Amino acid sequence: MTLRSKMFLIAGIGFIFLVTSQFIISNVIFTRNLSQIEQSYTRQDMERVESVISTELSQLESEGLDWSQWDDTYTFAANHNQGYIDSNLMLSTFINLRLNLFIIINTAGDAVYSEAYDSTSNKIVTPAADLNQYLTPYSLLLMPKADLSPRSGILTLSDHILLLTSQPILSSVGSGPSHGTLIMGRYFDSAELALIDELTISTVSIYHYDDPQLPSDVQTFFTNMTTQDIIVKTESAQTIAGYSMENSIFGTPAVVIKGEMPRDIYEQGRQQLLLFLGAWAVGDLIIASMFILLLERQTLSHLTRLSQTVRGLSIKPDISSRLPVSGHDEISTLSKTINEALNALQISQKEIRDKEQKYRNLFEQSRDPIYLTSKEGRFEDLNQSVLDLLGYAKEEMLNRLASEVYSDPADRIRLLEKIQSQGSVKDFKVKLKRKDGETLDCLITAGMRIDDSGRLLGYQGIIRDVTEQYRTQEALQNSYNNERKLRLDLQKEIATRIDFSNALVHELKTPLTPISASSELLMDELHTEPWHSIAKNINDGANSLSQRINELLELSRIEMGTMSLNVTIVDISKLLHDTIEYMLPLVIDNNQSLKLDLPSELPQIMVDPERIKQIMLNLIVNAVKYSDSGASTLVRASQLENELLIEVQDHGRGMTKEVKEHIFDPYYRAEGNKQNLSGMGLGLTIVKSLVELHGGHIMVESVINQGSTFSFSLPLHKSGI
Repeated sequence: MTLRSKMFLIAGIGFIFLVTSQFIISNVIFTRNLSQIEQSYTRQDMERVESVISTELSQLESEGLDWSQWDDTYTFAANHNQGYIDSNLMLSTFINLRLNLFIIINTAGDAVYSEAYDSTSNKIVTPAADLNQYLTPYSLLLMPKADLSPRSGILTLSDHILLLTSQPILSSVGSGPSHGTLIMGRYFDSAELALIDELTISTVSIYHYDDPQLPSDVQTFFTNMTTQDIIVKTESAQTIAGYSMENSIFGTPAVVIKGEMPRDIYEQGRQQLLLFLGAWAVGDLIIASMFILLLERQTLSHLTRLSQTVRGLSIKPDISSRLPVSGHDEISTLSKTINEALNALQISQKEIRDKEQKYRNLFEQSRDPIYLTSKEGRFEDLNQSVLDLLGYAKEEMLNRLASEVYSDPADRIRLLEKIQSQGSVKDFKVKLKRKDGETLDCLITAGMRIDDSGRLLGYQGIIRDVTEQYRTQEALQNSYNNERKLRLDLQKEIATRIDFSNALVHELKTPLTPISASSELLMDELHTEPWHSIAKNINDGANSLSQRINELLELSRIEMGTMSLNVTIVDISKLLHDTIEYMLPLVIDNNQSLKLDLPSELPQIMVDPERIKQIMLNLIVNAVKYSDSGASTLVRASQLENELLIEVQDHGRGMTKEVKEHIFDPYYRAEGNKQNLSGMGLGLTIVKSLVELHGGHIMVESVINQGSTFSFSLPLHKSGI
């Protein structure tokens, strides 16, 4: 058979096949799409029906909430006052709220108000008798939820389908205890169905779930329904229907909803399909005829020449050779295209070679050790960094099993298991073994190599040597352990010193007691000089030494953190007055004056009165000690926002900035005062600690030859001291 005959035969068969295929495929696909669109519209309509029911229940629940959480309803449920009914439960209430049922049941289970509204007669009537079965004491309608939230849903009666909400009666602020239950209902009747019909394009019908007279089509689909399903069924060539089920307020099936709509979309689509297929067939015939004619006149001869040339190219493959181009027809264009493809292929091969060289350079020159292994675990390629890391030559590594460079081959098994489960792994800890036997701590980031079909080719990875890092971490850990040991030793040494100080204070204080008592007795018995002065000197020295020992003891308690306060409510004005009176003899003996400046009223505060008195005595003694004859000392107190401020101001010698910086340090004494004044330099250290123990803070301001002012604060509302 000639090429021309084959061409006509193939064209004819192709035309018939094309038209037939177009008709069948278009009919199947278009019809299926139309059916899906039709079902989607029906399902959306049924969802709108369900949405309307849900909206009605939400509105009814909201109205019920307004009535159930209202103080008037709360009171009525308890005292049954007729005024509540006359003022609120009129016929207009049922009409305006579109209610058909309003029941209030108190906590005893009695219906204190139970009325229904008949829209047909426009009267308030007695609720249906079969409603009583749901109003028994243990009915779910009368049992509030744990969170006192409403119960809302559908309730089917013999003559009506009811949208119902049951809510606990609470106060206006939503608090209990509950005074009973409020039940509001609205008939799901023809008026509600008319509202749904307006919002949808379906004709909606509703049936009792247990109605023995259910239509046959509803019964057919009844067994396949759940409350979550919307089932769509094509009833005839003219109509399509959707079915859904709604649960009752008790969670059991209540009603079956059916929505019917005409199949306008489907019918219009079918007509358009037939017109489209007819036009398509005519177009195919015209195109096929023109195609055959053009093939006859323009293609066969050119194809023959092109075939001969291509055959010669296939005999001697040369990507640099080109096909001859003559004329300007499609065959010429094809020849040009083939030549361009050959040229592009030649360029592409060069680019591929260049890229391979580029990535090979990156691979070889990378400072990170990079390797490729087969799926059997043999090295297929690796860069110089791997060879430097492991100490092998490349010839030694190629085709070597990767497990041979692991210190523990089980590490590689775990690595592969993790890669196969996750696809890749990052910073997997392993120990690798150099050729010279040295063990290296390394982190491997690796993944699988997969071809386009998903077949595993092998594995690739990057190695990071962290041996030095681990050694540094180990050194840091050792340094930390040494520092911790030194810190514990230091704490032990401090504790030992504190114990020694306590023991020393005890040993020093024990013999002072009889010395002090004996010197006082001698002072009472000896009235002649110089014996009386000698006895007095002994007593003064013993008392001074006892005071120094007490200071050491208190400093030791402060250092150990065992200093405690006996806090009580204190009248600070009285405490300051008593302190001033106590200090007056010392001030007068030094030919100085002491003044107290207080506001008319100061608040009582929670402090340890003995410790506050100790603070004041220390500050006043220092003021007197560092002031000349004739100087005055002023004590004043003032109330700030949240604290009480007490100040001791003298007009003595003052102190330098250097002295101020160290004035509260233990054992610190100004250079000019070391020879002239007694003491160990612990008084102000103890004062500062006592102030801070009360939750306050202490400050000092001083000017040379003008005096110093020590001020400390005490919190007014400090608890838990």
